[in-house]
Amino acid sequence: MPATSAEIAAATRGYLQRHPAERDRLRPLLEPSATASDPTDPATPPARVTCSGVVVDRDLRVLHVRHRAAGPVPGPGGPGGPGEPVGGGLLATAIRGVTEETGIPAGALRLVPHLLDTPVDIDVNETDPDPGEGEVAHRHYDFRFVFQLADREPPQPPQPLLQAAEAAGAGWRPLAEVSSPGLRAKLRGAGLTGRPEPVNASAVIHNGRGEYLLHLRDNVPGIWAPGEWSLLGGGREPQDATIEATLRRELAEEVPGLALGAVEPLTVEWTTDRHGLAVPIRIFTARWDGHPDRADLREGVLVHWFRPEELHRLHLRDSTRRLLQEHAATLAATRPSAPRPDSRPDSRPLGDPLFDPLDRARADGIERTSTSVLLTDPDGRVLLLRRAPGTLQAGLWELPGGGTEPGEDLVTAGLRELGEEAGLTGVRVTAHLGHRDYPNSRGNRTRAYVIAAQLGHSREVRLSPEHDTHRWAPPADLPEPVAAHEADLIRRHTAPPPALPGHLPLPAYLPTIPAAPMWGSVFFTTEDGKAVLLRATDPAKGLQWAGGDVEFTDPSPLHTAVRECFEETGILLEPDPERLPLLATVFEQPRNGWPAKIGFAFHGGRLSAGQLAAIRLDPAEHTEVVLLTRAELTARSDPRRAQLTLAVLDAARTGVPAYLVR
Repeated sequence: MPATSAEIAAATRGYLQRHPAERDRLRPLLEPSATASDPTDPATPPARVTCSGVVVDRDLRVLHVRHRAAGPVPGPGGPGGPGEPVGGGLLATAIRGVTEETGIPAGALRLVPHLLDTPVDIDVNETDPDPGEGEVAHRHYDFRFVFQLADREPPQPPQPLLQAAEAAGAGWRPLAEVSSPGLRAKLRGAGLTGRPEPVNASAVIHNGRGEYLLHLRDNVPGIWAPGEWSLLGGGREPQDATIEATLRRELAEEVPGLALGAVEPLTVEWTTDRHGLAVPIRIFTARWDGHPDRADLREGVLVHWFRPEELHRLHLRDSTRRLLQEHAATLAATRPSAPRPDSRPDSRPLGDPLFDPLDRARADGIERTSTSVLLTDPDGRVLLLRRAPGTLQAGLWELPGGGTEPGEDLVTAGLRELGEEAGLTGVRVTAHLGHRDYPNSRGNRTRAYVIAAQLGHSREVRLSPEHDTHRWAPPADLPEPVAAHEADLIRRHTAPPPALPGHLPLPAYLPTIPAAPMWGSVFFTTEDGKAVLLRATDPAKGLQWAGGDVEFTDPSPLHTAVRECFEETGILLEPDPERLPLLATVFEQPRNGWPAKIGFAFHGGRLSAGQLAAIRLDPAEHTEVVLLTRAELTARSDPRRAQLTLAVLDAARTGVPAYLVR
């Protein structure tokens, strides 16, 4: 089916956006009445349209086909060549002309970002009548499209396999030697680089719980991948300044309710489009934890979350399936595994299901890790050690700590260093305070972690040769010199909550009420969606989450949840609201002489079988870990407690925090 006048006019308008000065010369292409009903037929005046393919290699050399009558022509088709008639669309015609005349397959060609499917040049020639060929006098418009070699490996440029009877040979010429001056100028201004730059962008969107968001495309002819599940994204357009801008524009058009934060480049994948051309796709990765209905789908049929083990059931490209499985395996590698056999018997495993700091450090290229302990005594003073003469940075006051050893987690390393440098054991670890990166004295990339701990009663400090003295220092009166980052960390972590004017300070206020007014908890699920509950030692308390009442030393309910979770399960989490999102706010009404309370539940993520087996319960508080499905929760005899867990379970599944009054 020949190209229509409307198609030709649309392609011309796209070309004129870059070359507006040529509007008068090309005006007939914008007026349907100026072209014949079949503008590709040489026997129908007043105008004829053909298409050429200008092939450029990675060294920016242009393929010239040498015709017996016209000499070297930069690309098959067009004036002086076979005059490939238009059928199936302008771009498809140019591709067909290249493949049939030179033998270069469509899969060895790709479009360029600055031109895409618009012509780089529209050549105009007046053609004399040729009765022998059935041609009348007419104006000849040749639409010239640019294709670059895909060069995936990259191989040597293919040698053309000439097919046309009129062609006598072919060769590659530098841009400066292109035979057509007008085409030469436009190619030099087209921003060609020779590199296989992506012209499509897609996103691997995951929710941090092992699920991936996929898009079911319309099952209609004429589009790419009809009826397939695919990544969200699409093709570049001329107004896109960057390939990331392409991704964000496509998402805004397809799923305006899906607002991504930061996106990170993941890889470049190759595929073929509906014309058979090679297409490099920049794949980004991003995290979003919303319900698919909130994405507000505008194109396609459906968006839905899938786990990697479900992908075999979908009509999905093998390359997409493989990409998601590899990404899932990479994420799994950053999660903590079961306790290592060489762990110390008295150590408690680091079990954050969303973030294993040491695995992340290795993935970030960190060469050395260390752990320090911010230890406070019952009076709120901080233990500092002074480096001995003859050691590196002699005279510097510092927190006890040192490098992690193979098989250790942060807690094990920190407690070992505290025992070796200060002779202290049996302390209570309360929080993971974060890290800082720096190059050590040997130039190695080092990541220094800090954990917080409390000493229940005064103990003798026994120093190693690394230090010559110690001090229990009030945070407001630290000795000099102390590293600035440690001094700042100490003051921030130990700062008391501000007291409201006219009110008692919190430590003095709490004893005046029957119970603490707030609590914080961490809620976990299993990989198959069951709720993880702890059976209380006191039968009257039933099944609980890891958590407890806010203490006046806790900076926030999130810190309370993290502290209580570690004390009750041995799972140490970082108090980061991005990694532990809020699941529910619970207002408990006054009853039976107890005051009103506010509770906050945070999502700790999904625990694997190995992580569940690694949980260490405090027998004074809990006796066993209980896993319940939604149906089992619904059937429980205590509806008040079950309904709270059901609401939080739904919030963990949908990503929408709950607010409950009970």
